[in-house]
Amino acid sequence: MKKQLNDIITSSSYMRHKPFFFKGFSLSDYKSSKTIIMWDFENTNVPTYCRPSYLFTNIKNSLRNLGYTGEIVMRGYGDVQYLQDKNKLVESGIHITHVDSGKDAGDKRLLNSIHSWAYDNPPPCNMLFITSDGDFATATFIFKTCGYNTMVAHQSTKVTESKKTHTI
Repeated sequence: MKKQLNDIITSSSYMRHKPFFFKGFSLSDYKSSKTIIMWDFENTNVPTYCRPSYLFTNIKNSLRNLGYTGEIVMRGYGDVQYLQDKNKLVESGIHITHVDSGKDAGDKRLLNSIHSWAYDNPPPCNMLFITSDGDFATATFIFKTCGYNTMVAHQSTKVTESKKTHTI
């Protein structure tokens, strides 16, 4: 699982290209800063090969393995009626926000929250979006140009046999 999460995070568009760092901030500034993980759970479920109670810990460990040493928090947004094992996710440290179903309601709530968080946490900080849609492309670009390190992780649509049987 750790290897898979590292692969997902390092395959993001942020990691594939030369990193863009806001003038005055170095890579070490970002790696020692706060990281917020914003999870669009309506569009990106907990992988079937991952125990929900270990999801946040596994993601944090993956970021630690990549050198991120600052505080890491995780928030999830969407309609909780579609979320299995909500209690285990909450117990693991993920802050879950219920958003009534509706066209892009979860996405809008997530975007409002990340803007609020950014207001309270100026750069250098890190933002990791976990989503399977492209609704956050503009936001990641805007935050990047404002000095934030933005990353996007998504699930592959193709699940291999090893992923189906591997649990943590």
